Amino acid sequence: MNVLENVMVGGHRSSRSEFLSCALRLPGQRDEEARLRNVALQELEFVGLQHLAGFSAAALTFGQRRMTELARSLATEPEMLLLDEPASGLNTGEKRELAALIQRIRQRGITILLVEHDMSMVMKLSDSVVVLHNGAKIAEGTPGEVQSNEKVIRVYLGGETDNVAAG
Repeated sequence: MNVLENVMVGGHRSSRSEFLSCALRLPGQRDEEARLRNVALQELEFVGLQHLAGFSAAALTFGQRRMTELARSLATEPEMLLLDEPASGLNTGEKRELAALIQRIRQRGITILLVEHDMSMVMKLSDSVVVLHNGAKIAEGTPGEVQSNEKVIRVYLGGETDNVAAG
């Protein structure tokens, strides 16, 4: 599939067309497909990839694929997005672009639940942070509160071993 088709897949969740109308390409289904195409194009523009809409998704760079995934997620018209390690594998410039995009997504009123190990990104983007160590919560609060939390400092900067129980 090309990039546009990849993003359109996200919009099919909200499609009202049934299997038979899609198979027969009935007029209502063609209208629905045009609506989905427009939504996908808008989301590609939002993430900055509209110029790649006709390209094969397989030909994209890793960072462009990540942005395509976000555009597809946005095409579902979510109220909340769970982003699990979205910066993983991205270079510094791509991480900067991703952070800016996440800020713009938040400005659209979409709640973001971010699971991320890039602490500079987490601290820059978050209103509230929960820190886990060995599956247990060791801190929760604003980025500033978490950064100054003694337990967080000890565990992540002071060399506490993985065998020490959090709590």
